[in-house]
Amino acid sequence: MEFKTKVNLIRPLLGVVLIMAFIGACKKKEDPFIGIEVQPENNQLGLLTTDTFIIQCVTLKLDSSRADNSKLGVIGSYQDPVFGLTKTATALQYRLASENTEIDALKNHRIDSAVLTLVYSGYYGTLEKQSFGVYEITEDLNSTRKYPTSYNLSVSSNPIGRITDFTPDFKSIPVIYDTPERPEIRIRLDSSFARKLVDVDPSVYRTNENFLANFKGFLIQAENTSQASRTGAQLMFNLLDEYTRLTLYFTENGGPRGKLDYLINDKSVRFILNQNDYTSSEVERAFGDQSIGDQKIYIQSLAGTYVKIQTPDISRIARNGPVIINKAELELPISSDATATYQPIGQLFAFREDETGKLYDTPDKGELHYDGKFNTTTNSYHIGLTRYFQQILTGKVSNNVLVLRELGESYGRSELSGPKASTKPMKLVVTYTPTY
Repeated sequence: MEFKTKVNLIRPLLGVVLIMAFIGACKKKEDPFIGIEVQPENNQLGLLTTDTFIIQCVTLKLDSSRADNSKLGVIGSYQDPVFGLTKTATALQYRLASENTEIDALKNHRIDSAVLTLVYSGYYGTLEKQSFGVYEITEDLNSTRKYPTSYNLSVSSNPIGRITDFTPDFKSIPVIYDTPERPEIRIRLDSSFARKLVDVDPSVYRTNENFLANFKGFLIQAENTSQASRTGAQLMFNLLDEYTRLTLYFTENGGPRGKLDYLINDKSVRFILNQNDYTSSEVERAFGDQSIGDQKIYIQSLAGTYVKIQTPDISRIARNGPVIINKAELELPISSDATATYQPIGQLFAFREDETGKLYDTPDKGELHYDGKFNTTTNSYHIGLTRYFQQILTGKVSNNVLVLRELGESYGRSELSGPKASTKPMKLVVTYTPTY
């Protein structure tokens, strides 16, 4: 009897143990951080963390980047007290709303005007008065071509439209033909251009291909002079909004008013052109100077500036034998004396550079730990580079250079602390486990 009692007690306990083990196994399978990026408790044997690596930085000028096929058009100029003068323009195609449009009927109507409408999306800088000029593009645009921000676009020598000394208004909603639209700017084009839209052979309106061979598009650029420091802005426009368009207004003989819309849509070639003048600026003095990079580095969008980073002593953590890197993160705080008027870029990216200077994504890009987005709470960026540094230690890639930059699809600039800054310096924080 005594033996049976012991057996009966052990059976339910064994069942509980098996159930708990099964639940634990299920939980492990659902954990997305198994393997790389697992962070053991700090009191576990063998886990080490260090942030004392040598980091060498230098700010450089980027010759060009791509900013085509974006939803946003960026136009305007501003005088940055740190980066100098920035001028931004947008090139775009306008297309037929419908092919086989009958244009002959308009030839006998009164052509009132042609208006280019751009719907606001946002701005970067401050909202002082600006002036824009509109120029006809004189070369064919190709939807399969890649257009860099430094592209030398062929345009008409004289503008076909201008809007001067306007103050951007992001709240006023215009009513056109009894229809409320969006906050926007409307640029009236020359009457000669408006007439040109009509006085063409009817075959031009049969297909978009025919139309674009005759009307190649517009370049809209800022034409501001003598901007004071900390004034001006890059204005953003939603190019894919239904109210961003070219409109021809006419009046029928003895009849009502009418209009013909030309679309700017996802089939339109569209790209951003950008010029930066760093003359006598703080950033110009930083170009190629590692001593300045020790204290502060500068990154600017749209073919502005980028940073090269070297970590020459990363291999010291493996000098006694192989290690597994559990986590490696580049911490990039905003500089304590950064200009508050200009918000940091939304996301930064790190690329590895090979011996020839060619750039490659790090193996961490696309992983949950990569991040790179600006954190408004910590006022910093964090870029996870665990796999990249593990590959360096295993000899899969050489420890050459990391390139820190924006991808040319955004706007703005960031002032970051260098690795020897007195407050909140840049750091490379590595947590690893020796396996020897």
